[in-house]
Amino acid sequence: MSWLAGDPRSMNQDFSAEQFVENLLNEGSKIPCDETSDAFNNNLKLPPYYDEQLFKKGQEFFYRNIFGLFLSKFLGLIALLTLPSSVNILVMTNMSSTEMSAYKRYMATIFHMCLWYDEKFRPGSRSWDSIGTVRGLHNSASKRSCACLKYRITQKDMALTQFGFMGFGLVRSRMMGVHCASEEELKGFIHLWRTVGHVLGIEERFNICRESVAETKEICNLLIEKVFRPRLKSPSKHFKKMSSALINGLWTMNPI
Repeated sequence: MSWLAGDPRSMNQDFSAEQFVENLLNEGSKIPCDETSDAFNNNLKLPPYYDEQLFKKGQEFFYRNIFGLFLSKFLGLIALLTLPSSVNILVMTNMSSTEMSAYKRYMATIFHMCLWYDEKFRPGSRSWDSIGTVRGLHNSASKRSCACLKYRITQKDMALTQFGFMGFGLVRSRMMGVHCASEEELKGFIHLWRTVGHVLGIEERFNICRESVAETKEICNLLIEKVFRPRLKSPSKHFKKMSSALINGLWTMNPI
């Protein structure tokens, strides 16, 4: 099966991944994802499509494939460092530019992520408190970036970051060492990140995780071809320094 292919039986025939990605890369780059946006302010609640059992399947899928999915997230973070908008904010915050600061910053990210995979996802839980903390960190970084760089974290930035945490694990799963995943497991994995993305402030029209596995795969493959592959060939000027700090700082956690 082609990398760009999905199971057509699970796709909405009116859906166009090309149009979705075009809208994300264009309109999504103009809309902030911080306290100045309605989605960010209004999304700190479970979305109407939230399914506790499906979310749990996503958590179980992670733990059954923990090595491969950690590898996919590690490579996803490296891919994100090729993007000027993402890496410029990281450089500005100065919290991951050295091996030690990168270790502290990314280990904190890992601890938050593991809570989302481990805890019941509901208001009052530790995972919910974690989401609130991450929202606050994103909002603070966006305000600082606006003051220093005249740039706010956008819906596009958040959606591409969402890809960093789930994209390679979904569409390059065999390369990551994730084999024989069932459709239901993938639906759970996507549902988990769709829900997390929503609560972090991503508007539904920009949320790359959809109800359909096939549609989500098609979006992710297009993002690889249109965004990450070209950027890897011509990365941001800070890529080498920041990726080296990430790789060397996380040597104790590096799965490769």
